[in-house]
Amino acid sequence: MGNPALPPRLRGREAEVRILAEALDQAARGSLAIVLVEGEAGIGKTRLLEEALTGAAAWGMQAVAGRPEELERARPFGLLADAFGCGPASLDSRRAAIAELLAAGGGSSDHPVTVTSDPGLQFRVVDAFGDLAETLALSGPLVIGADDLQWADPSSLLTVAAMARRLPGLPVAIIGCLRPVPRSSELDGLIGALQAAGARQLTLPPLGAEPVRELTCEAVAADPGPGLLSEVSGAAGNPLFVIELLGALLQESAIQVAEGRAEVAEARLPPSLRLTILRRISFLPDDAIQLLQVASVLGSAFSLTDLALISGRPVIELTTAMTEAIRARVIGDDGIQLRFRHDLIAMPFTRISRAVSAGGCTARRRCGWRVREHPRCGLPSTSPRAHPSAMVRPLGGLPGPPANQSRGRQRSLPSCWTERSACCRRGTGTGTVTSCLPNGPAA
Repeated sequence: MGNPALPPRLRGREAEVRILAEALDQAARGSLAIVLVEGEAGIGKTRLLEEALTGAAAWGMQAVAGRPEELERARPFGLLADAFGCGPASLDSRRAAIAELLAAGGGSSDHPVTVTSDPGLQFRVVDAFGDLAETLALSGPLVIGADDLQWADPSSLLTVAAMARRLPGLPVAIIGCLRPVPRSSELDGLIGALQAAGARQLTLPPLGAEPVRELTCEAVAADPGPGLLSEVSGAAGNPLFVIELLGALLQESAIQVAEGRAEVAEARLPPSLRLTILRRISFLPDDAIQLLQVASVLGSAFSLTDLALISGRPVIELTTAMTEAIRARVIGDDGIQLRFRHDLIAMPFTRISRAVSAGGCTARRRCGWRVREHPRCGLPSTSPRAHPSAMVRPLGGLPGPPANQSRGRQRSLPSCWTERSACCRRGTGTGTVTSCLPNGPAA
């Protein structure tokens, strides 16, 4: 039997589509196949899973899938209950029985017995889901899709691991998708169990230049010009960011089409997109987000040493705080510097820094620096009216570098506090970016 034909290809994902097709074929031949798809937010995991499930259904295979929400991690067995349709109104007696177990209550009114409080009841539910999956597989090949595993409840993760140990030799394919972070101990346990069962792991890379061009061409219904492609390159091959950027530019009427060529009218991040991007990375710890905001003042690339100076925190402490951003692939590490992987992620932080620094900055008045917006890129530019005296505090009122001189003595502004903006490094201007923000000079 040949590999099942999946629906129209995903741009730049031919290798991944082929691997998923092989997994479906393996399940159709009667043996367990497991694939784990990992990647940053917006890189295309959900789209790839949908492609596989559609192909499985078209080939006559049974397909069930669930996708938990971040706020549902306390809901026991929520992922699998949704995937298998286990509700009290289910016409299938097996699914209705599982729903009854999940809703079971007992004991006194002060101490009711629930599926989370009674280990015996919990393992009855685990076995019931295993029985259901086994029964379905005996009637025909079964595909189980689990998206956003990083948000799944611990009970569901435990049950999927139990299925992987129970279903070898049956026509079942398990396809799980997850982000690099957050990563709970229960999720690590599931990954270990699936690896032991022979799981194949895929890490989705950014899209290449040609797939991004094709995606842009389809979104704007015209051949993209060099300026538009340059603007889209800030998404660093993340298809979701590409689509959302183009959608925001179209909504802002910032794209003009003439003679079949689409070009951006003004190279400026649409306001509607800034909040969208910030929401996409809101899962990061507050400390990491605050440090990203500070780091944006230094430009698209920065060193931990400079970040330590501007934040007044030890390098070792910053290393710990930035680990989650690196694991989430918001920040890249080239061995020398850290770098925002997406210009679209760096720019909202930079705009926040500019907005704060532009309004009523006590330090700016005292140190003799003025802030203006660069005409091309919209990033803040600074220039001294006299000489830069007095060190200013970093973003958010964080403590400045330790005082090693007496109060009242002038101190030169370190070079790491004044960095050339991204557009200036590209030769489009001569302004600089500084961290001149409220709270006044450091003592």
